[in-house]
Amino acid sequence: NYRTVRFYRKKRRDCSSLHCDVGRKVKGLSTFYFIGKMSPIPGTLGSLIGLIVGIFLLYYSSLSIFLSFLILLFIISYISISLYTSDPKRSGHDPAEVIIDEFLGQLISMIPIFTLAQGIRSLLIYGLISFILFRFFDIVKPWPISYFDNMKNPLGVVLDDILAGIISALILFFLFSE
Repeated sequence: NYRTVRFYRKKRRDCSSLHCDVGRKVKGLSTFYFIGKMSPIPGTLGSLIGLIVGIFLLYYSSLSIFLSFLILLFIISYISISLYTSDPKRSGHDPAEVIIDEFLGQLISMIPIFTLAQGIRSLLIYGLISFILFRFFDIVKPWPISYFDNMKNPLGVVLDDILAGIISALILFFLFSE
């Protein structure tokens, strides 16, 4: 049918615009370009990637660069999750394949390591402890984390992991600071 062919061509042409291309790339960020779809444990994988990137940033950068990266990552996370969850083909308010929020939360849990670590060995040990603490709070979701998880919107998707990261960071700091 000529009309059907014309409709698909028009739709395809519209979607090849710069706006659609940028939208696809930003949506891809929320799943780390589909790494979140390939794993049976996507949240843990996102946190593990955060741990690896965090160790690199802790070792090679300053606290101000680390915090600036977190602010930029929060903005990117919110936008990409908003775009991803607005797609009617996606199910739920917090799809399991969306792992950028776990990545962000894991990095937040590592902030105290700037004051605690005194070498690569202690950096790795504190990094592992922050990973365990963050995964615990991200999975169990005690109050007030559960409050944000129940918000059922993109901001809640990001804030529950941010709060899990903050609580993990506070526990890490108070357990090991002198």
